[in-house]
Amino acid sequence: MGKNPAEHRRVTQHKRIQGTKAVILAEERKAKRIENQKKQQEFDFEFGEKAVPIDEQPFNILHDWKFTRFAGIFLYQIVLFGNNQWLKLVMVSICLAKYFSFFKLMRDSQYQIHRTTKMLT
Repeated sequence: MGKNPAEHRRVTQHKRIQGTKAVILAEERKAKRIENQKKQQEFDFEFGEKAVPIDEQPFNILHDWKFTRFAGIFLYQIVLFGNNQWLKLVMVSICLAKYFSFFKLMRDSQYQIHRTTKMLT
């Protein structure tokens, strides 16, 4: 047969798929989807209209709301957190506090080990 592509195509024409591969794959996917839908169970979620009395509704309580002087503080906090990166500063300080407490514990444990070995000698 050789390396001639035209001759190779002519000889193996009966082995190749005729038509576009995309159409064939789309039909296979559609058949597989239909088969999967037949296997799926269908649930009936129709429970009917059941009216709950007003007395039994969970969040039907009226509250006497009072205005506070802190009502508008959230707007200021958003601006402060956004412009000054307060959240980043708070997180850094928390991380530093954890590291320092770890090193303090290590130092204290070394001190206690040193003290106990000194008492034993």
